[in-house]
Formats: sequence, structure tokens, C-alpha cells
Amino acid sequence: MVDIQADFWNGDPDIDAICRMEHRPDCDFDPACFPIGSSKPAPFNSQNTFLSAKVLPHYFLFPHVGRMDDIWASYYVQALGFRVVFNKSSVYQERNAHNLTHDMRQEYLGYEHNLEIPAFFSSDLYRQYLAPGETVLMLPFGLFGEGMLWQAATDMYFRMAGGYVGPALPMPEEDSGWPIMFGLYNLAGVPDAGDQLKAYLANHDVGAIIVGPRTQYLVLRLGNLRTAATWLRWPTIERERIATGKLLASLDAPPLEVGGITLYRIPPSTLALYRQLTAIEMQRRAAGARFDALFLGTERHLSQGHNPAALTPQVLESLGLVPLDWFGGKPFPDHDHVGNPIFDLESILSASNNGAVKIGIKGRYAALKPTIDRYSAQASAIYFPYPLHLTPTPSLTDGAAMMVMEFDRTGLAHAAAPAATGGEEPRKPAAAPSAALAPTVPASNRPGDPKK
Repeated sequence: MVDIQADFWNGDPDIDAICRMEHRPDCDFDPACFPIGSSKPAPFNSQNTFLSAKVLPHYFLFPHVGRMDDIWASYYVQALGFRVVFNKSSVYQERNAHNLTHDMRQEYLGYEHNLEIPAFFSSDLYRQYLAPGETVLMLPFGLFGEGMLWQAATDMYFRMAGGYVGPALPMPEEDSGWPIMFGLYNLAGVPDAGDQLKAYLANHDVGAIIVGPRTQYLVLRLGNLRTAATWLRWPTIERERIATGKLLASLDAPPLEVGGITLYRIPPSTLALYRQLTAIEMQRRAAGARFDALFLGTERHLSQGHNPAALTPQVLESLGLVPLDWFGGKPFPDHDHVGNPIFDLESILSASNNGAVKIGIKGRYAALKPTIDRYSAQASAIYFPYPLHLTPTPSLTDGAAMMVMEFDRTGLAHAAAPAATGGEEPRKPAAAPSAALAPTVPASNRPGDPKK
């Protein structure tokens, strides 16, 4: 029985770039030579190909693997036992213009890395350490790693928390509400990252974390210049390796090096106290810590005699007036680095000529309300959604928006002491220290590190 029918096409076939450079083919295939079949695996692409219903759930076009997406998918479904037959031409193709050098580079990934799946997944090692259907968090996370490819190599033996579902929405929408996500995507630093991670793991029944080799980085800037998004083939950089290790140290789970990966088995007792924490509660904690950091950094900036006109979140970072040890990146990335809009990371900080200061962060009203309540007595004005004045209504529970509080110098001074402890009681520290991926010196002084 045939599971897949891959029809040929006349004209300019979809072949690899090197063959096209050599032959510049214009094909007219003889129907008498078809059909063609074999017991050996053979690559087929996604064009002019017909899949049976039982193949479709397994036919996954892997993202960010250059021109190998459908080729690797074809080998995968054949490895599962599905049979393919190649049939006579049924269409004619006039291929659109291609940069063949670019196409060739996009195929290097296959030539160099076809067999580079860690032995933990390509052999039966995973069966010794994971239970069938167990939920695993894979690092590097989402589109930065190859977790879905590794999962597929085990024939979906285990479940995976999170994943990559496309450039417009890089993860399941429900996952974006957990603040640890923007740290795992290296978009911004996450306060109390150990607690944030544990809450996510507990609520997703994660029993293990696997840290595999990183192979690529998304480059958006060259030096100080913004460039087109480019994927750079590069192994894990040292500061990321150290930061990830420090974050995972908070789990009280000794790392096990096996089969080319690092495995963390998470004791149930580590997550027991975190199972009742919801995504909105973790958003409240993160929002409170981020606003406190901006507020205290502003008070220090002014008390040290710095120019109020220069006040921005990025200036506070450069002066070391906000935490630089949060996991995942700079605590307050500028607008160009915020990334996908599903992550609420925008911030505002400015001083006016009359001495008033505006401090703002983006978030849902339900997540921002505890922070608003803590500071409202000292604020001269509150805006949400900015620039509208806050008027609490039921509609404020929908979506995220910028919240801005305005303080005169007196209100700033009176609120400074409570801000230092996050309110009336000291803020509970993270269970273990975490490290930021952002360097403590400007990136321009770190030649050799890929810029994320």
C-alpha cells in the first residue's frame, strides 16, 4: 500500500542548488519510466506531493532549518515505516528567481548536521531516564533550540512543555503569560527567576528539564547597527551556559550528563509549594519587581545629581542603578529589542522641566493593580492605558497596556522607602540566585559574542 505519492514535474525541478548550478535543467520526463518505488529511503519535498490521512499527523516541516525542512520531514515519515512512490509529471514549473548561492548556504545545514541528533534521543537512552508521556522542558527553548526535532526523533515518546508554533506567535498563547518565558527567549531579565521557573514547571507538570547543545543565534544587530534578522551558526556562548546553570541550580536537582545532553530530574517536593501559583500571580510579582527597580533607580539617579533630562530605563542600566543579574537579558530592553508583542516588556521613564517623573511598564491591569495600589497615595497622576487617566472599569481586565505613574519630588522621596522592600513587608527573595545573560559591560566591548 502506498502512503505517499510524490509526483514529478516538468520544466525546472526543485533540486539542490549545486545540481542547479551545474546543470540548469529543463526537464521533460518520460511517463513510461514511472512509477518508481524502493524499499530504501529517498527524499521527497512538499511540492506536488500527496499524503494519506495517516501520514499527515507525522509530517512536520521543521522551522529554522534552511532548505532542509521538507527533506528532513520526508526521511522522518519513512523512518516510521510509511512508503513513498514517485509518479510521472503532473505539472509544469516555471521557477521564480532564486539566489542560488543563498540556497546553497541554506542547504549546508543538511550536509553538516544530518546526523547531529544527540545520542540521548537517537538511541534508546531516553527510555532509561524518561517515562512514556512524561512532560519535559527542553532548553534552549522554542525557536532557539531543536527540542521539537529531538522529540520527533523519539517518535513523540515524551510530551514537551512549550514549543515553537511560528514567527507571528512564537509559543502557545497561554505560555506567554508566564514571565519566565521572556527570560527563556532572552528578551529581558526576569526578576526572581528561580521562583518564576518553578511556578511554570509546577503548573505544567514538568518532571524533567533537558539542556541540549545550542547551534544557532538570532542576530538582529551588528555592533550598534540594526540588521536584517540572520541566524548565526554558533555554539552555546559561555555567559549563557553559566546563566542557565545558575537558574537550574535553584531546582535542587543534580545535573546528569548523558548522551550529549544534560538532564535535570525535578524532585516533586521542589515544586509542591508552587502548584497553586497562577500565571497572573507571577505576572504581579514580576510587574512589582520591575516597577520597583525603575522607581528606585530613578530615585538614586536624581539623588546622585545626574541630569534629569537624560533619564531613561537604558541610562539606569548603563549606570548600574537597576539589577543587572536578572536571568534572560537586560532588565529594560529598548523598543527595538523588546521582540514579539505578545511579551509585555515595554517601559517608560522620563523627567519633565517642573521636576515631575513619569515611570511606566506595560502589563494587564490585573497584574499591575497591586503595584498601582502600593504607589497610588504618593503618585500625583496615574495613567492606564497611557496617556488616558486611570478610570477603573471592568474592561480594564482585557489585554495589556502601558501603565504610567507620575511623581513629584516629594512623592518620589516618600515612596522610596516602601519601594525598597516591595511594600509594607520585605519581598521574598528567589529560592536561589539567578544570573542575567546581559553582560555587565556594554556589548560593544565584547567582541566575538554573537548579538542576540
